[in-house]
Order: sequence, then C-alpha cells, then structure tokens
Amino acid sequence: MKELGCKEIQQICLEMLKALDAFAQEHHLTYYLSGGTLLGAVRHKGFIPWDDDMDLMIPRPDYEYLIKNFKHERYHLSSCEQENDYLSCYARLWDTHTTMEWDNSKALEKKIGAFVDIFPIDGYPASNFQTKIFLYQVKFARAKLNMKTKKDFFEHEKWLPLKKIVRSCLKKDGNYYARALSRLAMHYDYQKSSYAGVVGASLQHLFVEKNPKSVYENTVWLDFEDMKAPAPVGYETYLRQLYGDYMQLPPEDKRVSAHEFRIYLLK
Repeated sequence: MKELGCKEIQQICLEMLKALDAFAQEHHLTYYLSGGTLLGAVRHKGFIPWDDDMDLMIPRPDYEYLIKNFKHERYHLSSCEQENDYLSCYARLWDTHTTMEWDNSKALEKKIGAFVDIFPIDGYPASNFQTKIFLYQVKFARAKLNMKTKKDFFEHEKWLPLKKIVRSCLKKDGNYYARALSRLAMHYDYQKSSYAGVVGASLQHLFVEKNPKSVYENTVWLDFEDMKAPAPVGYETYLRQLYGDYMQLPPEDKRVSAHEFRIYLLK
C-alpha cells in the first residue's frame, strides 16, 4: 500500500466534495463548508495548506435525506443511524479505494479511508441559560460516547478513576450512545429555532457553535481550489465565533495537522 501525503489526501477530499456537490445540486440540498475547511476557503481560497481532512455542515432536514439516499460507486457515506458498527454522531463520506490507520488512538473506530466529516446543523434554545443547560447535557452524552468507544484510557487522563467507574456502568454498545447523542442534538427543531449550529461538534468548539439562524439561511459561493463551494451567508460571524481573528496565521510551529492518522491507497 502506498502512503499518501497531505496534498494527495486533499485531492481525494476535493473529489469527494465534487461528488457530494453533484448529489446536493440534483436533490436540492443545502450544505456548507465548515470549520477549518471554510476558514481555508476564506483565507487561502482552498485547503489550509497543512490540513488533511475536510469539514462540511448541513441543516438537519437535508442531512437526514443525505444519509438515507446518497449512493456512489467509489465513495461510501457512514452514519450511526444507518450502520450499527459506526460510532460517531455525525456522518463521514469516505473513499473506499483508501484505508486509514490511526497512529496512537485508543478509540474504537470503524475501518474507513480518507474522509470528509459531515456535521448536521441543529436548533439551539434562545436563552443563554437554556443553552448552557442543554450543552452540558450534550457534553455528558459525548463523554459517555467517548468512554464507551475507547479501547483503553491514557495513563494520565484527568478524572481517570471516575471515568473507569462510569464506563463499567455503560452496558450498551458504542453505536447506541452515538445515536443517543444524535437524538439529543435534535432536541430543538432546526426549522422552528431562532438559533442554530453544530450541536454534535467537538468538545473544543461546543460552546461557540451557537449563532443566529440567519447565519445559515442563505448561501454564498467562495473560491475553493478549482471550484466554487458553498458557505453560509454569515460566514464571517461563524468564523469569528470559532476562531477570533481568523485571518491571522498561527505560528509556524503550529502549522501542522492536528490528526494522528495515516492514509494509504489500496488501488
């Protein structure tokens, strides 16, 4: 198997984006670049040079249609709702001609290849108090999922004895807790909410995902590598919320991938 470099992985992700874009156009689905991929479009007109995956987000109603209906001869879409061995609360589109090996991960993961993360956009409560309560519920649900899907804990993890006790009480499999987190994320109906965001985001971004729904209600098209890609009309608000001064480059020693995996070409 040939190990792929960052540029090669980016090219594979770009081709997956084009396949998903064609499906979205045909079926009249709304989706957007998100996270570091949207930041790359704005700051670099393409991938962040050192980024080795892709992030997209899609309103929950369109997300539900996508995970039930997307089919492609090369790319496979995995979600916890459609596959019992998939252990994340958001979907991944991945290339079946590649395979991925984690370097140091202690997490149980479905065997996939080069991937695109696809996050559903859900509703948020209007009040800050309700939002805080809701997100702590989400944080606890994600913690249960994380504990259940670990092969083992790292030696110096915070609250290690408590985590081991809690995990011993979790009797269902990882897919059950991924689905539970996905259902919780849908608690506030996207179509009826005045605020929205990616509820199932990483814990790092959990408390900064909430935005007025108007941020996501129209599409603008940005240059992304050799194509035009969709961004939410309020992308500046979104990026400022996540990254602060998002046009500022990080120090040179931070311009590396945050992921610990290797991608190999199978064919």
